Amino acid sequence: FPTNENPVPNSSKKEVICLETLSKERVDGVILVSSGIVNHEVEKLVNEGIRIVLADRKLKNADLSFVGSDALYDGNLITKYLINIGYTEIGFIKGPTQTSTNNKRFEAYI
Repeated sequence: FPTNENPVPNSSKKEVICLETLSKERVDGVILVSSGIVNHEVEKLVNEGIRIVLADRKLKNADLSFVGSDALYDGNLITKYLINIGYTEIGFIKGPTQTSTNNKRFEAYI
């Protein structure tokens, strides 16, 4: 089901609309790259028996299957690389604090 065609500017609102659509269409499963802030909608799908696999980002308090990279390791590797090639003033632009990947990458950076 194409779920990213709804022109809603806020990604969390858009995600809720997409998850509601998937629920109404009674899909068997969902691969979810979440904004990280709509746990209640994900919980609703799980309670309906819809299987969910998280990709790239984990959700707080959600015991779901997960496929992704090691953001802490990756962030550490990138930071060390920049230091090793001579950079001394390295900035970090952090995305939303509710996403596990952003938090882990920032943790590696500091």
